[in-house]
Amino acid sequence: MKYALEEITPIKKTLSVEIPEEIVNKEIATAYSNLSRSVRLPGFRKGKAPLSLLENKYHHEVEDDVLKKLIPDYYQKAVEESGIDPIEYPKIENIAIKKNAPLSFKATVEVRPKFDLKDYAGLPLKAQKLTVTDENVERSIDTLRDMGAQLELVPADHLIIEKDFVTIDFEGFIDGKPMEGGKAEGYPVEIGKKTLIPGFEENLLGRKKGDQVEFKLPLPEGIKPEQNTGKEALFKVQVREIKKKILPELDAEFAKDLGMESIETLKIKLREELVSRFNKERESVLKNEIIKSLNGLHEMELPASLVNRELVRIIKGLKVEEVKKEGLLDIEAIQKKYEPIARERVKGALILYSIAQKENITVSPNELEGELQLIARENRMAVDEVKKKIFEAEGSLSGIESKLLEDKTLSFLLTKAQIEETEGEKKNNRP
Repeated sequence: MKYALEEITPIKKTLSVEIPEEIVNKEIATAYSNLSRSVRLPGFRKGKAPLSLLENKYHHEVEDDVLKKLIPDYYQKAVEESGIDPIEYPKIENIAIKKNAPLSFKATVEVRPKFDLKDYAGLPLKAQKLTVTDENVERSIDTLRDMGAQLELVPADHLIIEKDFVTIDFEGFIDGKPMEGGKAEGYPVEIGKKTLIPGFEENLLGRKKGDQVEFKLPLPEGIKPEQNTGKEALFKVQVREIKKKILPELDAEFAKDLGMESIETLKIKLREELVSRFNKERESVLKNEIIKSLNGLHEMELPASLVNRELVRIIKGLKVEEVKKEGLLDIEAIQKKYEPIARERVKGALILYSIAQKENITVSPNELEGELQLIARENRMAVDEVKKKIFEAEGSLSGIESKLLEDKTLSFLLTKAQIEETEGEKKNNRP
């Protein structure tokens, strides 16, 4: 085999490959031999048709078979001998094949960029030092009690107060005309949650079941349709039902319902969970900071194929509501918004891969299988089903393996980092 490597850009290469004539002739002969045993031509028994007739009728099919066999093999050999590191499938062109001649082709491919690794040991990072207080634990217990609360109807003369659950009918009017999207029946409202427009819930305070009330409010930004923003609307509301939340008693029975022996053991468990959650969040923040630091230290040209692939992944993960909220009205606006994020992710991944290579960090088959089992448990699926879906979407498990490798490399870098602790209190108290 002969090959020549041409650099189009630092991240795009072309391999011109020539496969020897004797290898091509051998493959062509084998293909016609196999064909002769499987086809029947008029006037000839199977396997007895002359080669000239087979060549005349099937030469295109035979050439395709030979190309499908030889090009992938010899492209891979040329890649290994040249030492390039492709990150996508090649574009194959200029294919020349005929009997009694070498087979030649060109393969153009984007490659992993080469760059000088900067010093990545001892990266300076800042992290919040955890202090889980008794108040944090109590707030977690309050959340659990709230989740287990029951709603009970209130007496007929009960006046609406904060935290009441109210069912209402309402309709809005602008300039005496019904407001688009401004009507609902049996609409639930938790007073104090501020889920309706500013001032709406306040106008329900002190009312009782059966009351009808009218009030005017200015429509805020974000209202639909947008042309109503800033206009004054008249709302007519009827209170249909009022319920109050009854919290479970904080006693041994409450603890047992949650699988704990006592309130004290529940508090210990909640404290452990808060510490564990904070540490995971802290580690995630630190790993993101590592990537930012590494990206700031390195400059390189990024392969367009990787950026586009990551951009597609980001866009697929967006929710329609998020896109509309940001005012992104078409695909060009969405791409413009998220391409910088895609570029930063790709850059970070390339740097982490290079560090992993240098530090001999790898992902074992057992680690890969363990991650697949975790995905299966989280999605309540069989492992084989998870693998099938990944192969259908991505063609291989390399994406999962790459993420594992990145995480292992980040964990390694975290052990080498210089972390400055700052005082702080755990704020997220969801149990």
